[in-house]
Amino acid sequence: MNFQVCSIIFLDSPVGTGFSYSKSSEGWQTGITKSVDQAYSFILKWLDDHPEFQQNPFYVAGDSFSGAVIPLIVEEIVNGIESQQKPAINLKGYIQGNALTDENYDFNARIPFAHRMALVSDELFQLAKRSCKGNYVTVDSGNMECTNNLEAVRKCTEWVNQEYILDRKCEFASPKPNGIKEIRRSLEEDLENIILEAKLPEYGCRAYNYLPAYSWANNEIVRNALHIRKGTVGSWKRCSIISPYIYDFKSTVINHLKLHNRGYRALIYNGDHDMNIPYIGTLAWIKSLNLSITDDWRPWFLDAQVAGYTRTYDKLLTFATVKGAGHTAPEFKPQECLAMIDRWFSDSPL
Repeated sequence: MNFQVCSIIFLDSPVGTGFSYSKSSEGWQTGITKSVDQAYSFILKWLDDHPEFQQNPFYVAGDSFSGAVIPLIVEEIVNGIESQQKPAINLKGYIQGNALTDENYDFNARIPFAHRMALVSDELFQLAKRSCKGNYVTVDSGNMECTNNLEAVRKCTEWVNQEYILDRKCEFASPKPNGIKEIRRSLEEDLENIILEAKLPEYGCRAYNYLPAYSWANNEIVRNALHIRKGTVGSWKRCSIISPYIYDFKSTVINHLKLHNRGYRALIYNGDHDMNIPYIGTLAWIKSLNLSITDDWRPWFLDAQVAGYTRTYDKLLTFATVKGAGHTAPEFKPQECLAMIDRWFSDSPL
């Protein structure tokens, strides 16, 4: 396996994430549509400034929430190619991992996933499925049977780490004026506030591994090496709260279909222990595209061991699970994900 399989441009988007910033108050007002336009403009300007890379095969990739923007960015690129926008982008395809694609597919898959992973009993799952009619996201307020069953499911799963069901769900306690009151928060979701409160994640929690990034990214030598303009970004944060952010997103399923019909390759993968964006939800929206299966469900291997399972549609769309990985897969299984990407780039079977 090659250990250098591609060159990567990491883009801090939308404005306010990472080291990105705006010089005007208007620039801070962003959302999905605006960030897509800005990402496309950035790609064009970067290739214009670096013409030696214009002939390189070009792919757009992202994980998690990027599923709401990556297909839209790729579609913008395709539109530009078809209208002969310069510089020409040698687009070959795109990659999505554990990606938010459609809330109905993605979020409705959480309870069936919990059932498959033995977090919810057969009896409770059947009750919830029947009473909620398979819709666990938009529940009729008058459907008390569904509401009660969903509450029972919640009690079964509330102490499970949704991003990786095999991991610890780390908690911490915070004193209050009226005594000691437990404030239960996920460290992965609220790490920055914990650091501001001078509370460190417990050793053994996955969030503990993120702490060195703060020292690295806020080091003056590192910032100079990255050419971060002084006075633009104060303290770097792993996760930023972007406000105001226009959440103009419903589904990108139709965008995947359009790109497929225009002949572009796609690699869609999921960590199979992610309950946040479960693989069965991803499979459900792919099934809705009504594509022909050209390579049916089978295991794929690394070092003579099963690394996951895969299926290919119309020779263009490859779906894969990464066995034992969570949200997002490369964090948990970097060697397997590198092998997967390397093979897919070379148009070889996983």
